[in-house]
Amino acid sequence: MAEIARRPGKKKDGSDQVYWATEAPSRSAEGYRIVWIRSSDKRAHDAAARIDRIERARAGLGALGDKITSLRCQMKSKVAVDEAAARVVAETGATVWVRVEVLDVVDVEHR
Repeated sequence: MAEIARRPGKKKDGSDQVYWATEAPSRSAEGYRIVWIRSSDKRAHDAAARIDRIERARAGLGALGDKITSLRCQMKSKVAVDEAAARVVAETGATVWVRVEVLDVVDVEHR
């Protein structure tokens, strides 16, 4: 991507607004050039949204972990836990960045 424009930020202490552009390797069906534009504001907005989705997935998985370890847990199989974990990640929109692996752990307590 090539930088095409740079403007002062909206705030005094803010960084510059930067715009980048690159041409698509092929033309549209109608024969027009396709140029992709990206801005630093959009990049920052995307990063904040990505972090928010990942944090919500982490919190949801933590709550699911607490639910699984409780004595009154209704999920009795690994498949049910896998499905619940996948549902938590999908509901937060973080499936691109978060992968869940459920492991069987056996705790032995001697009385």
